[in-house]
Amino acid sequence: MNESDLLEERLGVADLWPLEATQGSWDEDTFYGLIEVFHDLVARPRGRTWHDYSGCGWHYSDFAIGVARNLYRWRINRLLSRSTTPLRLAEANGNGIEMAEVIPGFAAQFDMEHVLAAIAPRPFFAVSATADKYSADAEELVELAMPAFDAVGARGALSHLRVEGGHALDARRFDAIVEWLTAAASETPSP
Repeated sequence: MNESDLLEERLGVADLWPLEATQGSWDEDTFYGLIEVFHDLVARPRGRTWHDYSGCGWHYSDFAIGVARNLYRWRINRLLSRSTTPLRLAEANGNGIEMAEVIPGFAAQFDMEHVLAAIAPRPFFAVSATADKYSADAEELVELAMPAFDAVGARGALSHLRVEGGHALDARRFDAIVEWLTAAASETPSP
């Protein structure tokens, strides 16, 4: 599989490769998606051998994935810290990477179900997919947060759509999000 096909498979965006030729057309989702994809693909070689047949050069082997991902996260987070984005790369439940808001000590004190529960009674719409490792635990999180919504009489305020598919936002999910936002906005009283 070539680079362009791999990126399209992972992100659902065609013709991203070569990156230099396409970077002016990226939206935020594509940019952050590329950061996540490269995290998943990065590997640091532990060994190398040289040969000069036809000017070939170094050949790398015995790749260390964990070390490479740690180094990648450290470097990307240094770059992100110099920008206006409040996002950083963080290890997430052993399933790769998530973009997390930077609040010192927050992750040590709270789990996502607690954050979701704290939203009650305000409306919240979770969208997940069966083949998306980043939302693999979404059903469980909604189930764990539901008692908080029940306790304030707001069971209907928490809803969840789980669809077949991967991480890329497709038309069905996009339409559902727009429909939910439109309905939620029309139900929210004006200030």
